[in-house]
Amino acid sequence: MAGYPCGGGEIGTPIAHPEWTGRLTIPDTHDVGLIIFDEEIDLPEYGKLAPEGYLDALATRRGLQEVHFTVVGYGLQSVRPFLQAERTRYVGEVMLIDLRSALNDGFNIQYTNDPGLGTGSGGTCFGDSGGPVIHKTETGEEVIVGVNLFVLNANCMGSAFAYRVDTQHARSFLDDWVELP
Repeated sequence: MAGYPCGGGEIGTPIAHPEWTGRLTIPDTHDVGLIIFDEEIDLPEYGKLAPEGYLDALATRRGLQEVHFTVVGYGLQSVRPFLQAERTRYVGEVMLIDLRSALNDGFNIQYTNDPGLGTGSGGTCFGDSGGPVIHKTETGEEVIVGVNLFVLNANCMGSAFAYRVDTQHARSFLDDWVELP
């Protein structure tokens, strides 16, 4: 894999979760992976992986009414009135909707995905899959809690979902490849 994600010259090997099929097997898509680069590269730190159970504790904390995330993607920026697909990293702010429903069952994060009709801070769209979902702690530390997965609509608005990286299932796969906190 060369030039990921839009340029560069880094070469590496992508490694998908062994149970990932490439199909949307909701709720447990096993949609998590990593890249082992052939040589060490210097990248800015975007955050640390959340410890196991991080979102469960956060979502059930008393007094916490709104949980915000930053989502990052390289996909479409809009579909209407015309298709726009710059290869630029975009970020948006979204809020937690649910961790446990028929589409989640504890494997996925459901979050708002309203880009504010082009005036808001945005959300995710088609092609953003694989980008990080980041939560900023009260101390300002950035924690990666998920990987952008799918949206439920045709115009990049409404609800979106991410595969949680703080579950035992995701962590056992990642722990096989890297040393995690």
